[in-house]
Amino acid sequence: MAIGTEMLLGRVLDALNVGVVATDENNNITVFNRRAGEMLGQDPGSRIGTSILQCHPAESESAVLKMISDMKNGVTGKYGGWLSYQGKTLYEYISPMWDEGQKFSGMLLVIHDAGEKAELLKRLGEWEEPHVSGVDDRAPRPARP
Repeated sequence: MAIGTEMLLGRVLDALNVGVVATDENNNITVFNRRAGEMLGQDPGSRIGTSILQCHPAESESAVLKMISDMKNGVTGKYGGWLSYQGKTLYEYISPMWDEGQKFSGMLLVIHDAGEKAELLKRLGEWEEPHVSGVDDRAPRPARP
């Protein structure tokens, strides 16, 4: 019995050992896989349809909007950065997505558990503070009504 493409894609994303989050052009989450939910302590289904801004502390909103604007306007092609969340050290890669007409259609975020890498960098003396700038324990915020 064949399964549908959407169901198959969902199974593939949930089998990955990295967190995968995607947004649409309006910054609303369209994909939030199982591993992203585990790393961020969230129910993936409850994040679908919510704003990516809700995944960050309120005081980070302007910086996140600037990053999104820079990607939409071609100022930068991608972002990468360390996150600290509930005692975990994560690394996030963020890439813009474009439609066939080269119009911004959203973002793809890939989140890795980077605790071991961070510890290695610290042991090697290659960790530079402040390296971690992230969601910490003040996010994700509840979805707005």
